[in-house]
Amino acid sequence: MNINQSLLIIYLLVLLPFSTYADTNKASILSFNTNIIINKDASIDVNEVITVNADQKKIKHGIIRQLPLDRNNLWGLLTTTQYKIEIITINNRPILWQTDNNYLSFIIYIGDKALWLSNGIYEFNLQYHINYAIHSNDNVDTLIWNNVQNTWTFPIEKATVNIQLPDNMTISTSSADIASSNPTENMALTPTVAGNKFAVETNQPLMPDQKINIKLTWPAGFIATKNRVGIIETEVFASPMIMIQLGITLFFYLLLFLHSQSKSVWLSK
Repeated sequence: MNINQSLLIIYLLVLLPFSTYADTNKASILSFNTNIIINKDASIDVNEVITVNADQKKIKHGIIRQLPLDRNNLWGLLTTTQYKIEIITINNRPILWQTDNNYLSFIIYIGDKALWLSNGIYEFNLQYHINYAIHSNDNVDTLIWNNVQNTWTFPIEKATVNIQLPDNMTISTSSADIASSNPTENMALTPTVAGNKFAVETNQPLMPDQKINIKLTWPAGFIATKNRVGIIETEVFASPMIMIQLGITLFFYLLLFLHSQSKSVWLSK
């Protein structure tokens, strides 16, 4: 056995296992799979399966899931999304969780601070319900979905989104892309559409601050008018931010009106 063969054996026995061990102990989101069922009452049921590699550093008690609260509709108005959490599990077992929110996100803290996750792979399952999820007008219904956002400090290795409409409905148009804080890094994705089913997956890791934007349209007609997010009653009063914006706008219009009136009175003297 020569010196080169000896060095090769040492590398295989020592360095290679160490490299593999180092990779398996690095925090990451191995996969982020989303399944969405669109209901005839304009609500949706969402099931997220997030598989993580815990490292006892960045992922030690559980995970934090941030969901967008306010989003723009087709007309540029803000609407507030109301989330109803139904099930949260880890490896098919119940786990403690609590929620909070700021002005931008609905935050779910999943895990128990008293318990540490040992190094390894864990599967988190989240199921939640959203009412008034469909944007509508007289001819077209639309789903805009951007909840697959990387709010962590490490990449999502792979993400998939599957969406199913009610039976006998057919998707008319669809689009999907990866959006970044830097618009030059945006990248289009190629979805698969078959009848009432939509599917898309990433072909590269989803980096921090990146998200997947999805838009589907189909002919209007199966959603009750009162449940559409295009009706002024549900649109304007759905978000506290909208009420604040309207209040400020009306206040400034009132000031302009009073100013014009006072100027007219002064000119008439």
